[in-house]
Amino acid sequence: MGGGRGGLVYFAIAGMTGRASRGQSTLARRDVRAVMGSVTVLVVALVLYFVFIGGGASILRSIPTFPSLAAFPDRTLHGTVAYNALAVATPKGKQGCVYVVTVSGGIPKLLFCADQPKAMGADLKWLPDGRLLATDQYAARWRKYIDVQTGFITNRPGVKLATPVTSESYTVKGPNGMSVTTRVSSGSLTISLTNGSVTRSLLKVGVPPTYSVNRPEWSPDGTWIVVEDSAARLLVITTGAKSTTRILIEGGWGPAVTDRVFPNLMK
Repeated sequence: MGGGRGGLVYFAIAGMTGRASRGQSTLARRDVRAVMGSVTVLVVALVLYFVFIGGGASILRSIPTFPSLAAFPDRTLHGTVAYNALAVATPKGKQGCVYVVTVSGGIPKLLFCADQPKAMGADLKWLPDGRLLATDQYAARWRKYIDVQTGFITNRPGVKLATPVTSESYTVKGPNGMSVTTRVSSGSLTISLTNGSVTRSLLKVGVPPTYSVNRPEWSPDGTWIVVEDSAARLLVITTGAKSTTRILIEGGWGPAVTDRVFPNLMK
């Protein structure tokens, strides 16, 4: 009998101990879940702060989109833009190609391709007589004087050019005392026009952190500018009271602007 009572006591104690252990285990699991829940809330709060308050929202932004002048031409714009084309926008097997296109929107015309090893591109400049001067920008191997209307090219030896300067902000003087300023900062692209003592915004849009723009080019009459962005697009931005921004070319860089209009580009 004594042994039987001892056994009952043992099992009773063991049962109580087991229930206590299971209770402690349950409490421990609840504590772990509570801690994990708090950590999750903290992580979510930090992410939301970073994205919406701490400046990280720009990481989630995509490259800004604009209407296309190729799809929707604007015949109120007058002038011509010469530019270098990326390899993906040139004929197969070609490199170092230069095109011209009417700023109102149209089909680009190929002027030439350098077709030389490491043909990186040309420095482009319109001359007073209406010809386009293209100079080998990196290796100083050639210069080309191009009659855009006829396509005739005069070749000359190259000259060494100064290295282009890049910046997060550009201010470029235009005609009639106006100037335009571009700035990319804190996930935003701002382009503003200053005329005398008055400054107004032409464009302000959110951009991703890797986005940038290069030095703007003025039209001779001051009614529009061309800006090259880091997505290899040439943007035409009008300077009137109701400014518009449109894509002239995708896959282009290094633009040069003239007010001349060539009939063969208008076809």
